[in-house]
Amino acid sequence: MISSQIDADRMDYLQRDAYYTGVSYGHFDMERILRVMRPREDQIVMKQSGMHAVEDYIMSRYQMYWQVYFHPVTRSAEVILTKILHRAKELHETGYIFTHAPVHFYSIFEGMSPQRTILSWMNPLSYFIFRRGKMKKITCWLICAAVL
Repeated sequence: MISSQIDADRMDYLQRDAYYTGVSYGHFDMERILRVMRPREDQIVMKQSGMHAVEDYIMSRYQMYWQVYFHPVTRSAEVILTKILHRAKELHETGYIFTHAPVHFYSIFEGMSPQRTILSWMNPLSYFIFRRGKMKKITCWLICAAVL
């Protein structure tokens, strides 16, 4: 059960993601799935009595993908982050000297830094992107990312 459609990592991240996103459809009976698993020759099989738990797991994955992982805000944030990292790599390769080392940004992600401190680090484009994020209009970032 190291790597399969029903492995420990998938079951773990599915339940954690459901918990942290606050959705109800990511929950399933992991203990029941583990109880009905049986080794058979070179594969793992499920007892018929546990098929409902397995079906719940499959439906949970389906719902999480369509409602959380493929949500427009999630996809937009992924695109923005990818473009930011690609741009930072390009700048680094050209010898650009960054104003702030990444260590200065750790407190942002912990929510510890006052907004005025963050804004003092930013140029107008960064400020615009930051304000969009603060207002939860991340999907608008796709347009900004295309321009960058």
